[in-house]
Amino acid sequence: MTRSRGVRVSSPLHAWVRHPVAVPLGAALLAVALLCGVGWVAVHEASTTVQRDAQTRVQSNRDAAVRALVREMDDFKRTVATSSVNKVVIEGLRAPTPEGLGLVEDQLSALARSQNSPAAFLSDAVGRNVAIYPVQPELMGKASIVYYSA
Repeated sequence: MTRSRGVRVSSPLHAWVRHPVAVPLGAALLAVALLCGVGWVAVHEASTTVQRDAQTRVQSNRDAAVRALVREMDDFKRTVATSSVNKVVIEGLRAPTPEGLGLVEDQLSALARSQNSPAAFLSDAVGRNVAIYPVQPELMGKASIVYYSA
């Protein structure tokens, strides 16, 4: 008995895979897909790291600026407190003569220079200017704080 070989039908997939370019091309496409995936993950991780580091630096700089401001304000408060108990200032304000106020203005000048400030003033409990450095006679006796109403 002899067998008939018949007509053999091959699937299109098997024919494509047997092509000499198919395997290298498939491997290359798979490699490109893997590289794209790895690249995307790397870019995402790098971006996240850069953002996290930048946020940490900004927070650190902000904290340092706040600490510097607090130190500066504490220094200013100590300087003002020291100046306010100065006998020259107290005596100059008890008897507000031109000589006495001149000594107070000298103390305000020293205070302004020590704090790198262009001006300094001393006001009474009501808020009126008692002494000003640099001397501005037109502001003497006027309120040092101006309130605006709408």
